[in-house]
Parts: sequence; structure tokens; C-alpha cells
Amino acid sequence: MNRNRKIVSVEQQLVARCSGWAHSLIAHYAAGGSSRSRSRTGRWGAEKDPVRLTNSKIGECAVAIYFGLEPLVDVHWAMFADDGKDLSLPNGIRADVKTTPGHYRKLLWSLEVNDLYWQKTFNVLIACSIDSMAAPGECAIEGFITKEDFFRTKQISDGSDGLDPDTWNVPKTDLLDIERLRTLEIRRGKTG
Repeated sequence: MNRNRKIVSVEQQLVARCSGWAHSLIAHYAAGGSSRSRSRTGRWGAEKDPVRLTNSKIGECAVAIYFGLEPLVDVHWAMFADDGKDLSLPNGIRADVKTTPGHYRKLLWSLEVNDLYWQKTFNVLIACSIDSMAAPGECAIEGFITKEDFFRTKQISDGSDGLDPDTWNVPKTDLLDIERLRTLEIRRGKTG
């Protein structure tokens, strides 16, 4: 288990909102909306998976709650793609939240968007986990890594680990404690 993990409970009303958003996004995609985003979801079919989409939004809400933000205001709820970050933290750091099932031991960057990595506007990646056996809405924030450090230290899957070949990843145990993000400063467009 990750020693830095922080458990955040997302209230059921907000979980229901995340689920409603997921189903609306699936309908949006099915009707032909956001074709550029849809073309980047890969073979796993995330654009048709209500559980995966719901959990991704729960992870974003958990991070917002942890940092004292208002999930209904500060999390991106629109049907179109975000600008390369999921939310901005109170200190101005732009975070991209990656939520995976609890048994995943790695922070993943989808190979379908490897070529977009440096175009995205985030400063840090935050890993969250949701265990299907946990209470509904319970989310573990595993930690974070800066954009530069993720790129520098990433492992590239060869497919033998169950990931698609060329999927970038970092073990969650290598992530920094999320609490350190409260004092991290942005310097000249980078984190440090």
C-alpha cells in the first residue's frame, strides 16, 4: 500500500452528480459529439464505460475537496474537452487527476495522448484510486508528481505488465505526498 495515501469521502449526492455526468458524456459521444476526444480514448472504450467515467470525476472531486475547493464550481463538468488540466489548486498549480481501480499500482498516462503530453497545461499529475469494495464515494489520493518528473522518470510498458505497449507509467509508491502540493510553487511555467 502507498504510505502517502489520503482517503477522501465524496458525499453521495456528488457521486450521483458524477454518475449523471458520465451518462451524459456517453450520450454526447454516442450522438457524435467531441469527435476529437472520442478518437483519443483507445481500445479500452472509456467513452462508453460509465463506471470508469464516474470514477474519474469522483477522483477530481476528491482532490477538490482535499484542497478546500468547491467541486461543483472548480471541477470541469462540461461535455467538451478541458484545456489540459482538471482543476486549478488554490496556489495556482494546474492538476491533471488520473483515477484508476484500487488494484492498479501505477499512475498511467494513456498512450493515445503521448504526443499531446507537452501541449497539456497541467503542472502536476495526481493519482487517485477507487476500490470497488470500498464504501461508495471513498477515494484514495495516492500522491502527485510534477509534469517534468513524470516525463523524466516514466516507465514505458512493453505490454508484459498488462498495459498496452508504449503506455507511460510511474509506480504509485514513487509519488510525493499530496500534502506537499500545498507549499509547491510555480516558477517560470514549471513547478519547483
